Amino acid sequence: MERSEQNADILYEDLKKNIMDVIKESQIKLGFEKNPVTIYYPIEALNHLLDTDLGEEQMDQCLQNFAKKVKDPLGEVVFQRNKSRYGITVPVQGVCYIDRNVTDNGFLRDLLELLRRHDCNKEQILAVFKKYSDQIRVQDVTDNDFDYAVWFENDANNSYRYCFHEEEGHVIYHRFTPREYQALMPSEM
Repeated sequence: MERSEQNADILYEDLKKNIMDVIKESQIKLGFEKNPVTIYYPIEALNHLLDTDLGEEQMDQCLQNFAKKVKDPLGEVVFQRNKSRYGITVPVQGVCYIDRNVTDNGFLRDLLELLRRHDCNKEQILAVFKKYSDQIRVQDVTDNDFDYAVWFENDANNSYRYCFHEEEGHVIYHRFTPREYQALMPSEM
């Protein structure tokens, strides 16, 4: 799929934001470590993030271009492909940049703190969301491995769909971009 350079830059920003958000989430969960970080994406996930339908060789070229675009501020981002799965490695320079510059408004920290407890429930999870906005959307999920999804309706900084599953006294979550969520759960849209 051909894209103008301006459109490609916008889509690269989506991938860059996702990579930075995943690393920040890891830093909140596990603490900051001054090490490179590799994130693994199936080609389908990259195509969702980039709003493309690329094959492996086209994706290789796309990621080479992406690495050039994000060199400042993330450093020498490298990728490797194993069949249709990609590992994107952000060097120490980028990991340190993310630690210093990606803000944490407290929401994810509060959510993760709650989910570490064995007795949390849907009402408590919704209370964390409502602490940060009164404009949230809650949707029961009938597809996949989740019970419900929650997201902020008008937050450009956090457009993720947080999907939750309660199992044996624990709540498991995963967050998806809007495009990923729509692709995974089209009947829910």
